[in-house]
Amino acid sequence: MIQLNQIKKEFGKEEARQTILKGISLDIKEGEMVSIMGPSGSGKSSLLNILGLLDGMYEGEYLLDGINVADLTEKEQAGLRGEKIGFVFQSFFLMMKQTALENVCLPLTYAGIPKRKRKEIAAQALKRVGLEDRMNYKPTQLSGGQCQRVAIARAISNHPKILLADEPTGALDSKSGAQIMELFQSLHEEGVTIIMITHDLGVVAEVCDDVAVMYCGRVVERGDVKTIFANPSHPYTKGLLGSIPRLGDAGKELKSIPGNVPNPKYMPKGCKFEPRCPYASEKCREEEPGFFQIEEGHISRCWLCESGQLKTDHVEKAGD
Repeated sequence: MIQLNQIKKEFGKEEARQTILKGISLDIKEGEMVSIMGPSGSGKSSLLNILGLLDGMYEGEYLLDGINVADLTEKEQAGLRGEKIGFVFQSFFLMMKQTALENVCLPLTYAGIPKRKRKEIAAQALKRVGLEDRMNYKPTQLSGGQCQRVAIARAISNHPKILLADEPTGALDSKSGAQIMELFQSLHEEGVTIIMITHDLGVVAEVCDDVAVMYCGRVVERGDVKTIFANPSHPYTKGLLGSIPRLGDAGKELKSIPGNVPNPKYMPKGCKFEPRCPYASEKCREEEPGFFQIEEGHISRCWLCESGQLKTDHVEKAGD
């Protein structure tokens, strides 16, 4: 369904030019629920904007259902986006002076659907998310969780094949967040492809099929959720998962990853995680690793995988 081949994105001019994404290659199958994880500034939202056809300023190849989106005009891309893609954001982005029903109707209006029909569709979408009794309420009269459900209703009103979500539960309390994830799980079971940015490792473990871990604009590890959580191979992923409180660990101090994410202007020469990595070697400082295959479907961008600490097959040349 979705194929990204060596996506690279930069911004700025000459000396001030910064690389936001580098060498991003992903295959996402129809019906999968994939989480994109990583620290702030790792390029997750930039990647989601490319996937959603909101940003066409990049190098590399993006195939959506076999169509190279770079070959499409802006109008054709807008049509493809309206037909196949729905968006859910952390901040809802609702029109505060309009009712829930009117907010859900908005993209249907732009799609040229007649007024009576779009009200029927919007009402069905709001019923789908459990807000049939709040259709005429404005966002100021709704809770945060209810506002997010309005945003989801708006996103699914055109029955998209793909749902892109950027921290959909980030601004919600735990109860509201759980309700939103139940909705996502239901959509996933209906065959919707969901790509979600989240920092909530519990959500990832419970509802996602695959996970892509990003660091400094690169995917550093990719695999199915069970494998990644049971056998993380990249030191950043290990550190991330090591910070999760677990049953039976009461009273134990949670681990944290030392240091900070590098400034994009002053990236390390070799592995971008090297300044924070407890396993770093001279090779890590001098050369950026490519991907190594840990097992089928599980890849990691780390020299540890080549050194014998993990049995691997090299599937990409370093520096690619």
